Amino acid sequence: MQAISRLKFALKKREEMHLYPRVLRNVIASLEYQENATVVSARELDKTTEADILKKLKKHFPEISKDDVRFKIDEKILGGIEISYRDFLFDGTVKGVLGKIMGK
Repeated sequence: MQAISRLKFALKKREEMHLYPRVLRNVIASLEYQENATVVSARELDKTTEADILKKLKKHFPEISKDDVRFKIDEKILGGIEISYRDFLFDGTVKGVLGKIMGK
């Protein structure tokens, strides 16, 4: 908890509190170390799109296989995708982008 308090203090000092939720999500993701990659989308993806995502993941993480990727649906993200794997988090969701724009 002390590290989180120091992080918050540092962001306040630099007047970058808008980054706090994003940084905190990344910290939590790294603490919840995942062996499997999770791809979240607002609707079911077709097999071609799933294969494209897997191909791009393999480019950055050569050790990943098709069995290591879990596809989930969460309508609350509105659109786009979110990918998490180990300490990597990509938030390309409509909800995430709007949150960044709004400073949340």
